[in-house]
Amino acid sequence: MHKKIYTLIKLLLLTALLFSFSPAHTQAVDEQYRQTIESADKYFEQGDYLNAKASYQVASQLKQDEQYPKDRLRESISLLRIQMQAMAVYHEKVEYADRLYQEGSWDNAILAYEEAGKMMPSEEYPGRQIILIRNLQAGETENEATYSDLVREGDDLFAAEDYAEAINKYEEASAIYPGRQDTKDKISAADAKLAGVAAQQSGYEKAISEAEMYHARKDYEKELSSYQLATELKPEEALPQVKIRELNEFLRKYEAYNNFVSEGDNLYINQQFAEAKIRYEKGLEILPDESYPKEIIIKINVALSEKTEKDKAAYEEALALADELYNQENYESAMLAYSDALRFWPDGDHARQRLGSISEIMALKKAQEEAYANTITLADKLFANKEYQVARDEYRKAADINPFEQYPKVRIDEIDLALADIQNKLQQYESVILGADKLFNVGDYAESRIQYLRAQEILSHRSYPEDQIKMIDDILGREMATREAYLAAIARGDEHFGKREWEDAKVDYVEATDLIPAEQYPKDKITEINNMLAKLKADQDTYTLTLKTADQLFTDKQYAAALLEYRKAADIFREESYPREKIEEIDQLLGDQQKLLQLEANYNEAIANAETQLSGQNYPEARAAFELALTFKPAEAYPGEKIVEIDAILSEQARLLGIDNSYKQAIDAADLAMEQKDYLTAKSEYERAAGIKTDEIYPAEKIVEINAILAEQARLAEIDASYQAAIGKADALFLAANYTEAKSTYQEAKGIKAEETYPDEKIAEIDAILMADAAEAERLAQIATQYAQAISDADALLAQKEYLNAKEKYGLALSLKPGENYPSEKIAEIDGILELIEQQRILDEDYAAAIASADGLFDDAAYTQAGTEYEKAAVLKPGETYPAERIAEIDAILSEQARLQGIEVSYSEAISAADSFFSNDQYTEARAEYTRASGFKPDEEYPLNKISEIDAFFAEIAALTEQYEIAIGTADTYYNENQYPEAR
Repeated sequence: MHKKIYTLIKLLLLTALLFSFSPAHTQAVDEQYRQTIESADKYFEQGDYLNAKASYQVASQLKQDEQYPKDRLRESISLLRIQMQAMAVYHEKVEYADRLYQEGSWDNAILAYEEAGKMMPSEEYPGRQIILIRNLQAGETENEATYSDLVREGDDLFAAEDYAEAINKYEEASAIYPGRQDTKDKISAADAKLAGVAAQQSGYEKAISEAEMYHARKDYEKELSSYQLATELKPEEALPQVKIRELNEFLRKYEAYNNFVSEGDNLYINQQFAEAKIRYEKGLEILPDESYPKEIIIKINVALSEKTEKDKAAYEEALALADELYNQENYESAMLAYSDALRFWPDGDHARQRLGSISEIMALKKAQEEAYANTITLADKLFANKEYQVARDEYRKAADINPFEQYPKVRIDEIDLALADIQNKLQQYESVILGADKLFNVGDYAESRIQYLRAQEILSHRSYPEDQIKMIDDILGREMATREAYLAAIARGDEHFGKREWEDAKVDYVEATDLIPAEQYPKDKITEINNMLAKLKADQDTYTLTLKTADQLFTDKQYAAALLEYRKAADIFREESYPREKIEEIDQLLGDQQKLLQLEANYNEAIANAETQLSGQNYPEARAAFELALTFKPAEAYPGEKIVEIDAILSEQARLLGIDNSYKQAIDAADLAMEQKDYLTAKSEYERAAGIKTDEIYPAEKIVEINAILAEQARLAEIDASYQAAIGKADALFLAANYTEAKSTYQEAKGIKAEETYPDEKIAEIDAILMADAAEAERLAQIATQYAQAISDADALLAQKEYLNAKEKYGLALSLKPGENYPSEKIAEIDGILELIEQQRILDEDYAAAIASADGLFDDAAYTQAGTEYEKAAVLKPGETYPAERIAEIDAILSEQARLQGIEVSYSEAISAADSFFSNDQYTEARAEYTRASGFKPDEEYPLNKISEIDAFFAEIAALTEQYEIAIGTADTYYNENQYPEAR
C-alpha cells in the first residue's frame, strides 16, 4: 500500500509540475486541485486515511493559500495515528489467537479471534479462522483420514510439479494438525520449488518486458540481449527465439540504416543539406517506416528551397573568379575558388570538373617536384658524404626529371672535378693524419695540432682534424693552468728542500704529483726525501748509540777509543756541539803532539783512499772515506765539499733508480697479471710502464700481444655466448619436455663448440627418454588431445558467449593440465566478463531509467529538464546516439521556440507602436509599423487589414482633396468673372 501511495503522490506532483509550465497554468491548477480534493474527501469518507493524507498533501501543494486541505490533512493524520494504533493492537490479538490455535486451545482461540474481529470488522481473517476451528471441532473423527488424503494429494501434485496446488493441500492438512512437522517440511519444500519456478518465470517475464521496453526505445542491442536472456531462462518458449531471429535480421539492416542516418546527421549539422538528404534517402530505402529521416528530409527541402537562389548567384560569382584564376594557371588559388563556389552549389558540374583537372595537374606537378626534391636531397646527402659516384647518378636522375634546373648539372661538374683530385688529397690527408695521431698519442700536442691543421687544409670537410684540434686546445688550456699550479708547488718544494725542511717539501712534491702525475721530478724528489728521512732516522739511531759508546769509554778513561767514537758522532751530526766538546776535552787530556801527527797521517790516508774510490765511481765507499777524513780533521772544508758532491751524485742515482724501480714494478705487475691471464690489468700496467720509459719496446710489444689476445677472447666469447644461448634454450626445452626441439638445439650447440661433451650427453639422455617414455608419451598425447578438445569446446562456447559452460570446459582443461596458464587466464577472463556483464546490467538499468525519465519529460514538452536527463544518459553511455539525437532535437526545438518568441516580441512591439500611431491619427507612421509587423508575421490578417484601412483613408482624403481643388478652381473662375453668387 505504501508503494501505491508513493506512486500516487509522485504522479500527482509530476502532473502539478508539468501543468505549471502550461500556458493555461491557472485553469489547469484549479481543475487539478478540484479533482484532488474530491479524491481526498472520498478516501476520508471511506476511512482510508493514508490515501486521504497523501491527496490532501498534494492539494495543499497545488494551492498553498487554501486552508481546507490543511485542516483535513491534520484530521487525516490524527485519525490515521489512531487507526494505526488500533491496527497494531489488532495484529497482536490475531497473533495471540494464532498461537492458541496452533497449540490446540481452540475455544480460547475462538474467543481471541472474536475480540480481534470486533476491533477490525472489515478484516475477514478472524471469521475464517473461527469457522475453520468449529469445523475442526465438529469433524474430529474424520480428521485423520482427511489429513492423509490431503497429504497424498499434495504429494501427487508435488510430483506433477504443480507446487502451488500441492501447497494448498499441505496447508489444508496442516490446518487439521498444525503441530505436525512433516506437513511443514513438505510446505517448505514446495515453497522452495515454487520460488524457483516463480523466479524463473519472473526473470523470463522481466526479460520479455525489458525487451519490449527497449524495442519501444529503439535500443535494439539491449532488446536482443533481453530476448537471449529469456531464451536461457525458458528454452522451450518459442516467442523469444522468433524475436531473436527477427532482431538479428533487423539489426543487420538497422546497422546499415544507422550508418546512413549518422552520416546524414553530420552533414545536416554542417549544413551540407543536399549530401545529407541523399544519406537519409538511402537510410529510408533500408527501413522505409522510420519517421526520423522523413522529418529531417522535409526540413532539408525547406532549407534547400530557401537557399537555392541566393546560393546560385553566389556560385556564379565565385565560379567567374575561379575560371579567371584557372586561365592564369594559378591552380592553387583556383582550387580554393572552385571549392568556395561548391559551398554555394555542391552540384555544380563545371566547378567539379575543373577541380578534377586541377587535382590531376597539381598531382603530376607535385609528383615531379617531390621526385626531383627527393632525388636532389639524396644526391646532396651523398655529395656531403663524399659519395661522389652515387651522388653523380642521382644528380643525373634529377636533371632528367627537370631539365630546366641548372643545379644538378653544376653539381655533376663539381663531382667530376672532385673525383679527379680526391685520390691525391686523400693520400696526403691520411699520411698527415697518421703522423698527427702518433704525435698526439705520445703527448706532443703542439706539433700534433700543426699536423691536424695541415690535414684540415687538405680535406676541410673532414671533421676528425677539427675534433682533434678542439681536444688539443682543451688539453693545452687545462694543462696551462695545471702547469702553473704544478710549478708553484715545485718551487715551494724546492725551497723547503733547500732548507732541509723535508716534511714540508714532501707535501709540496705530493701536491705537484697530484696535479701532473706523469711528471717524474716530484716523484724523484719524494723518493729522495723518503731516503733522506730514512737515512736521518738511521743516522739518529747510530748517533745515539755512538755517543752512548763514547761516553762509556770516556768514563772508563779509554780516551783514544772514546775520541774515535766522539768523532764518528760528530761526523753524523756536525751541527751538534756535544761530540766536539768531548773531542776537545779528550784532546786536552791527551795533549800529545805525536797524536796530532798521527791524525795528520790518518787524514791524508783517508783522503787518498776517498779520491781513489771516487775516481772508481764507488760513491758510498768514497763518501765513507771522506767522512773518516773529517773525523781526523773536522775543521777541514774539503771532505765536506766532496761529501756534498757525492750526495748529489747519489741523489741522481736514486732518482734514476726510482724510475727503474717504478718501471720494474709496472712490468712485474703486468707480467704477473699476464701470467694470471688478467689481460686488462696487464695492459694497464704495460701502458703505465710505457709511460715511464717511452723508449722501451717490451711494453709496446706486450700491449700488441694483449690486444690480439683480447680480440681472440672476444671472438671466443661470442662463440661461447652463442653456445651458451643454444644450451640455455635447449635446457629450457628439455625441462619443458620438448625433447625433439631440445635435441635439435643441443645439436646446434654441438655444431658451435664441437669439443664440448655436454650436448652429446644431453642428446643421449633425450634419446633414452624418448625410447623409455613411449607409453608415457602416448598417455600425454591422449591428455593433450582431451585438453585440446576441452580448450576447443571452451573457446567455441566463449565465442558464443556461453560463459558459464565455457568456464566449466576451461576448468576441465585445467584439471587435465594444471600447469597450463591459458585455461586459468580464460577462467579469469570469463569471471571478468561476468563481472562486466553485471556492471553493464547496472549501467543499462541506470541508462534506461535516465532515458525513461527524459522521454517522459520530452513527451510532456519539459525540454530543458529532458535535456538534462538525456545528458545524464549520454554520460552513462557515451557511445549511444539516441541521447545525442534527442539533445540535438531539443536544442533545435528550443532554438525554434526562441526564434518564434523573438518574432512574437518584435511583432507585438510593431503592432503596439502602429496602434499608438493610429490612435493619434499618425497614419503614415502607423502604416510603416503595420508593414513592419506584417513582415514578421505575413499570415496575420490584422496588420494587413489596418494597412488596407489606412490606404482607404488616404484614398478618401486624396479624392476629397481633388474635389476641393476642382471646387476652388471653379470658384476662382467665377470670382474672377465677378460672378460672386456662383463663386460663393
